[in-house]
Formats: sequence, C-alpha cells, structure tokens
Amino acid sequence: MESSFFLVTILKAVEEIRMRHLGALLKPMELDLTSVPSILKFTQSIEKLLEASENTLSLQLLINNAGILATTERKTSKGYEWYVI
Repeated sequence: MESSFFLVTILKAVEEIRMRHLGALLKPMELDLTSVPSILKFTQSIEKLLEASENTLSLQLLINNAGILATTERKTSKGYEWYVI
C-alpha cells in the first residue's frame, strides 16, 4: 500500500479523536523502525517538542503499525533484518 493511504487513515483517526475529545493535543509523527536516521529524526522531534513546551507536555500514546509477515529474508538499508521475531 502507498504511504498516502496511511497518511489519510492517520489524519482521519486524528480528526475523530479531536472530535471526541475537545482540546486534545495530537501530533502525528512518522517513524520507520527499520531506519536509524528515521529513529534519530523522531527522537529529535520529540525532544524539541518537549523543550518548546518547557516539559509541560508528555508522550501519552504511541501507536505502532507493526503488522508484517515476510516469507523471504529482507534487510534494511544498513543490513539488519527487516523484522524481528
């Protein structure tokens, strides 16, 4: 599936949560656990968000889409296994 499908799905979920919980502060962020640069970018973004709020915000919920089943061996760009069992 294309990433645009996931983006639309995420934005719909965010909007639904905001409608049900007025005043909810939500920030959808992308994280690819197979990519070290993506992990570093994500952690830096979280740190900047917390620093900007003077640490009055906290990470309350992290949703991972971890549904993957591969029948052949796959490697990340750094040579690590694509998934961990």
